[in-house]
Amino acid sequence: MDSNIVVLRFEGENQAENMLSIFDDMQEKGIVTLEDAVIAARGPGDNIEIKQTQSVTGKYTFRGSGIGLLAGLLLGGPIGGLVGGTVVGAFAGALKDVGIDDKFIRQTSEMLTPGSSALFLMGRADDPDKFLEELRPFKALVATTSLSAEQENRLKRTLAEEEL
Repeated sequence: MDSNIVVLRFEGENQAENMLSIFDDMQEKGIVTLEDAVIAARGPGDNIEIKQTQSVTGKYTFRGSGIGLLAGLLLGGPIGGLVGGTVVGAFAGALKDVGIDDKFIRQTSEMLTPGSSALFLMGRADDPDKFLEELRPFKALVATTSLSAEQENRLKRTLAEEEL
């Protein structure tokens, strides 16, 4: 299975960071495998804070609070679903880089509104159905992905569903 990139946007400048423990739990359960994760947050002004969460050792593995979610979500597939004028070339470059391309992160983070945050994930869902089930209760918007159109739509539908 190929890795994918998924960028989730949250209302609240700490929400993306708060999700890390949940994603770490998914990784521990074998639901996802993360290769990289980055948090971007915009406070009330124009200042954007970007936090790299990956530690590189030998093989590139995710460490830190861990995420284990989305990135690489669901199966793999061609690049698609770019948002807000993000350039396809920058996105493709992000997949070739050791982790998520810094230029792509900066460009995409510029789209954050004050008081919001984003979680950039690179990896794969080892159990796509379980991944979506675990993700369903969380409120996030899909900003952009490298998933196929079908996979991206499935992710968006899951995040839009109300929990019973």
